[in-house]
Order: sequence, then structure tokens, then C-alpha cells
Amino acid sequence: MKKKKTETRYITVTMNKSSIINTNPLSWLPPILDKIRATMEAKNHDYAGGLDWKGNFIDYGLFGMMARLNDKVKRAENLICGSKNPAVVEGVEDTLEDLAAYALLISQAIKEDLPLFGKFEVELKRKVGRTKI
Repeated sequence: MKKKKTETRYITVTMNKSSIINTNPLSWLPPILDKIRATMEAKNHDYAGGLDWKGNFIDYGLFGMMARLNDKVKRAENLICGSKNPAVVEGVEDTLEDLAAYALLISQAIKEDLPLFGKFEVELKRKVGRTKI
């Protein structure tokens, strides 16, 4: 069996010092937040049928949503490191913006004291008497 060669890829970033000094460091933030908000609204409509965003937290709990956050981190790692997975149609910027959106949703869920465990896990525990397989 042939071993697959692994390739290390590096990203080179070149910045002009004067542009860093003369630019408001947060001037890029409002357009990105607008894009994240529009994406969150569209995805809420697609995934939740326009219903309350808290539905996923009620179903899967805070820990379940943290797992989704981790999925996004792994996807970003794969994209940044040069994954050639044709199933991934989302670019690294979109993935990182989704990551920010999940972080914001989780932060709000914590403020609103949403459940740590979702209804599916609670139901499983009730039926089986445990949450571990």
C-alpha cells in the first residue's frame, strides 16, 4: 500500500505598515457583522423555518451547540490547511463567519440560561436511565 504524501502549506501575509497605522482597526467590523446577521437570518429561515432561534438549543442543549461550534473549527482548520474535499463548498471566510455566528448564539443562550442538555438527551436518559452509550 502506497503512503499518501502530505504537503505542508503556509499562508504568507504582507501588510503595509502605513495602512495599519492610518486605518481605524475596527473599520472592517460593521460590514462583516452585517453579512453575518444576513447569513444568520437566512439560515434561521432555512433550518428553523423562521421559528425561534432557540429551538436548536432546546432540542440539543448548550453542549450540542458547542459540538456544532467545534465542527466549524475543524472545517476552518481543514480549509486553511488546504483540504481538497469536494463536499466542502463553503470557503474559509464563510466558515469563520459561521463560527462567529455560533459563538454569538451560544453567548446569548448562556445569558438567557438555556438548558445545558437538550430534550433528546433528557428523553434518552429518562428511557434508558443514562446518557452514555
